[in-house]
Amino acid sequence: MATQYSYCVIFLATFGAFLAATVVGWSSPMMEKLKELDDNPLERKITSSESSWLSSLAILGSSVGCITVSMLGNKFGRKTVLISGGVAVLISYLTMTWTKTVYQLLIGRLFTGFGVGVIFSTLPIYFGEMAEAKNRGIISTSIVIFMNGGMIYSSIAGAYFSYLWFHLTLVAFSAIYTILLFIYGTETPYYMIRSDRSKAERILMKLRGYGQYDETLDQMEESLHTASKVSFMEILNSKSTIKTLIIGIGGITFAQLTGTSIMVAYTQTILKDAGVSIAPEDGPIILSIIQFVTSIIVCVVADKFPRKFLLAISHAGISFSQIPLGVYFNLKNSNYEGIEKISWLPLICMIIYAVMYCIGVGPILMTFLGELFAPKVKNAVVSWLIAYNLLGNFLMTFLYNDLESAMGKDYLLWISSACGFVAVVFVMLVMVETKGKTLQEIQDELNHRYNSPAK
Repeated sequence: MATQYSYCVIFLATFGAFLAATVVGWSSPMMEKLKELDDNPLERKITSSESSWLSSLAILGSSVGCITVSMLGNKFGRKTVLISGGVAVLISYLTMTWTKTVYQLLIGRLFTGFGVGVIFSTLPIYFGEMAEAKNRGIISTSIVIFMNGGMIYSSIAGAYFSYLWFHLTLVAFSAIYTILLFIYGTETPYYMIRSDRSKAERILMKLRGYGQYDETLDQMEESLHTASKVSFMEILNSKSTIKTLIIGIGGITFAQLTGTSIMVAYTQTILKDAGVSIAPEDGPIILSIIQFVTSIIVCVVADKFPRKFLLAISHAGISFSQIPLGVYFNLKNSNYEGIEKISWLPLICMIIYAVMYCIGVGPILMTFLGELFAPKVKNAVVSWLIAYNLLGNFLMTFLYNDLESAMGKDYLLWISSACGFVAVVFVMLVMVETKGKTLQEIQDELNHRYNSPAK
């Protein structure tokens, strides 16, 4: 019974990933609507510059949200921060529903992004502090299921609902999430033990069942006490902390260089430019459904395979999918006569890309961020790393049109593919394995491995 309660509470919080995905998936269908006069609240076509800003501004707002969490997350608690993110998304969607000018739309996109940043930078910490070692992988990877559910909804509803009704449903989702989390959500025991050990014990009993948790609570207090003995700058002098920062920054950088943000924001545009044999608006729907099914499978098997193995396979698969897609655009740009015979190739490549992304790059990086850092610095470091990730998303999305004009889709895809192969080497040589280990065991291993004096 306790396990069922644990999953319900955690998955309720994870519905925030569904909301975040609707913000991310908004761009692909809405850009096409706003480029036409039918069903356009602005009553004019948006410019190329406005399109770039509308696609990328939410990502910039997300970075601000992450930085805010890094400063306030430890003060207000994980549950309160998640609720505040839901409120920000709710108010922003209300603004966008009744917008009449592009400036109101831009403001709405900025603040939906802020809410996404707040939610995304808190969820990995929430997972890491709520889950047990035996099920942390399953719970952490479940975020991808909710994200893909949000992407499916945005792709279908954005394409086939009117602008007004699409945004009204987004308002409803935001309100339901915020209200249910306020009523039924719970704080993490790791956060609660800072002020009240007895409350932290009661939370553990609700999550894991009645039993003796003195040793678990002692480990939580010890991890906080050990981290609190030194300042943040002194912690940065620790070899283990520098190692984890390198893992986090490197993992995020390679995820960006393999083009994940571009594929999400411009799926419909890429398929339209490729001249695929299906309607361009149906492409994102097909990809989202395939990602959703794949993410469910990955969630079930996540704790059966090492994290590093899944991440390496994911990067390799993404790289292999980009090579033939680049060849297709190269042939198309060269006016190859038989290009119509292989018009199916771009969609197949993007399906492979989507599947391989769900295997590792999507869920495993989020899992790592929630597992690697000591509790005292986790809130700030994870928030800043996600802000770094979102800043990379912003730059890649905003500069995509200019990079495409300067280099062409073919060379962009080949460069991304090469970066993916380098990422495989990085994963195998630099990253550490965290599967099946408690948060304290991970910290003990890192401190022993990288802070021990040389013999």
